[in-house]
Amino acid sequence: MATLPTRRATLKVTRTADGPTLVAGVSGDISREEFQRLSDAAYAAITKLTGCQCMSGRYKFVVEDSFLADVMHVDLKTGALGT
Repeated sequence: MATLPTRRATLKVTRTADGPTLVAGVSGDISREEFQRLSDAAYAAITKLTGCQCMSGRYKFVVEDSFLADVMHVDLKTGALGT
């Protein structure tokens, strides 16, 4: 029997009226390196699901943290956090 890693995230596809969403579940103490690995895995999953190597808007990607109640926005040009 295979042993599960002690640190892991989950990826699941949900369907809404707005279309499919890939939802990642993470712990609140995810590191920058772990987040990058999660991002890479999500990108690979979306590529497999769509057959396209681009984020063409067919799938949304959402990262959920069960301990984070507030929504925060990130400016992808500057990396600045906002609300």
